Amino acid sequence: MKRLTSNDRFIVLKTLGMTGKFGNMSNYPIIISILLCFSIQVHSQSDPFVVVKVRGTVVRNGRPVYSGEKIGSKDRIKFNDSNSFIVAIDGNRSAWILRPKPSLKMFELDPLPIALGTKPGLLLNYIQLVQFFNLNDTICLLQDKFRLVIGAKAFPMNEQSFFYIRPLWVADSITQKLTFVKDTLVIKHFDISSIENTRTFEPDNNHRFALYYYNYRTSQPMFINSFYIEEIDEDTLIREVKMIVHAYSERSQKEITQMIKTYLDLTYGKFSDYDVDIWLSQHFNLETK
Repeated sequence: MKRLTSNDRFIVLKTLGMTGKFGNMSNYPIIISILLCFSIQVHSQSDPFVVVKVRGTVVRNGRPVYSGEKIGSKDRIKFNDSNSFIVAIDGNRSAWILRPKPSLKMFELDPLPIALGTKPGLLLNYIQLVQFFNLNDTICLLQDKFRLVIGAKAFPMNEQSFFYIRPLWVADSITQKLTFVKDTLVIKHFDISSIENTRTFEPDNNHRFALYYYNYRTSQPMFINSFYIEEIDEDTLIREVKMIVHAYSERSQKEITQMIKTYLDLTYGKFSDYDVDIWLSQHFNLETK
């Protein structure tokens, strides 16, 4: 964080003609805006970045960038494409998103935002459920599962009515019925593995799954949407989140939690809020309520 010193303020005031008893009153809005600008988060060019996560491919001085490495002001950075980016922490313990400029050889800085802290509401109908997966093209299994609360009236789940998935990269009509607990749909690693009849099957991120709902009253399967399923290496995730927790240790637990959730959505995909809350409590003793 950078703030104006008393000498800096005097220079600004003198420049705007406000060093008299009252100065030029018409310039007050300008000086207020300038003072506010110096109170926001800024990054010093001399501060090295410590990389938390790389999405896509980014090289530094001709070599790939990895988590835990430092990026200095003299390093030559090149992004593979416009979708690649880096999440990093600077010497002021602030988290930044390093996005490529059009040349792909320089980057722009955006502060990692804090999420609003609102949880998705109950998915009450078909349109809302379709829209959920339109907005969340990749869902992430945390501790081998992803949970989603769905309106029981629109989508009752029992032995006769249920959700199931089908791998879109397989020509045959292989399907797998999904687990549920009351009004909560549960996608498990075991369910995905069962499609290939082996627990060792790991779905590739290039593979999409189609989600269907079957209602015995209509006897017609209803296509919901398709999405990627990504399984998370928990040791890697713990290491990345630990860096964010350390950087923002002076913030409130609620702010740290929302910062982590923003990071997860940005760099991985959609996690179950319920499972993330439990995971953060278990591994980092964070109060998420």
